[in-house]
Amino acid sequence: MTHRLYYEDAGQTVFSSRLLRLQEVRHGDQPGRAAVLEATAFYPEGGGQPGDRGTLAGVAVTDVQEREGEVLHFLAAPLEAEPGVEVRGEVDPARRADFRQ
Repeated sequence: MTHRLYYEDAGQTVFSSRLLRLQEVRHGDQPGRAAVLEATAFYPEGGGQPGDRGTLAGVAVTDVQEREGEVLHFLAAPLEAEPGVEVRGEVDPARRADFRQ
């Protein structure tokens, strides 16, 4: 299960976490890739609210979904990181603020 940093600090938009794995996934009718982290500050889509956007190790996060207790970070390009390393995540604070209001 992904540790959800936003439960501890809803305003947190920058964080570091260990990359658990990268996986190929289906997203709608398109194949894609997603990163699973040990912890995240990215809110996943849910309850009618869109998920956060931002970057993970400099790669754009195009969607965030929860599946079976894990938070999947869908990526616009390959992530140049190996499982087990720390990666930096940055949530788009303007987008988050728009949806919080």
